[in-house]
Amino acid sequence: MWVQMLQQQQAMHLQYQEQQAHAERHHREMMQVLQQQRAEQPPVQPQPQPNQGAQ
Repeated sequence: MWVQMLQQQQAMHLQYQEQQAHAERHHREMMQVLQQQRAEQPPVQPQPQPNQGAQ
């Protein structure tokens, strides 16, 4: 009886570890994508509006 419980616990623990690893991998991928996007786009600077002081 307790052997079955132990096996169930181990299976649940393995599942949990897999989920954690998957979440970590997903998080890392998202961070990489964000960093790539930041590297591609120069920081947005406020552009002077045309015909602002032209009146």
